Amino acid sequence: MKKLLNNKHFIFFVAITLFFFSDLFQLIPISILNINTKNLDINGKLILGLFSSIITISILLILFRNDIKKDVKDFIKNRNKLFDESFKIWCVGLIVMALFNLTINLFSPNEIANNEEAIRSYISASPIIMIINTAIMAPLLEELVFRKSFRCIFKNKYIFVLVSGIVFGALHVIFSIDNVYDYLYILPYSSLGIALAYMYYKTDNICCPIIMHSIHNAIMTLMNIFLVGMILC
Repeated sequence: MKKLLNNKHFIFFVAITLFFFSDLFQLIPISILNINTKNLDINGKLILGLFSSIITISILLILFRNDIKKDVKDFIKNRNKLFDESFKIWCVGLIVMALFNLTINLFSPNEIANNEEAIRSYISASPIIMIINTAIMAPLLEELVFRKSFRCIFKNKYIFVLVSGIVFGALHVIFSIDNVYDYLYILPYSSLGIALAYMYYKTDNICCPIIMHSIHNAIMTLMNIFLVGMILC
């Protein structure tokens, strides 16, 4: 077993499998509490999703525990330098992401990505759970999978940054595509993913993309909460 845990390809396979099948962990509370999923409202579904995220992240943290301990110590020791470098990279990624969104909105009939529209509906129903999901759970889960596990496989800088970023961007879009214009939103999501991947490569510390991803999502979620509140008023 110890030999398997030191195998980078095995770790990558486990991380990807956990990501795609994490919803299966919802069967635990559903079975124990005899929950009728057909009668669940959005809050109930979000709580089940939160449960599966906690289990998945816990397994990933155990899987990468040695590297994470090292990175946490390194970040605490060099936090000012690492945060400053990470912040600059995130700003570039954010600007590119915004430019892509503005360009797409000029000729696309879609006002926003379907993924973003779904998130806004969830925020309207349960803002507190969504803040926990987007600002804590999503950054931990996605950075451990798309950055940490991808780095185990892709050693070349450019291949890692591009593959990690594009896969990250694509998976934020492809499951909510309604028309051909929706594919365009892969570009802004990928630009953020590429920035986070480059950030990890540059700093060699997984804490950096996790923290900046968390800050990014927290800002976007709070802006959406404010926007939803303004619309309701």
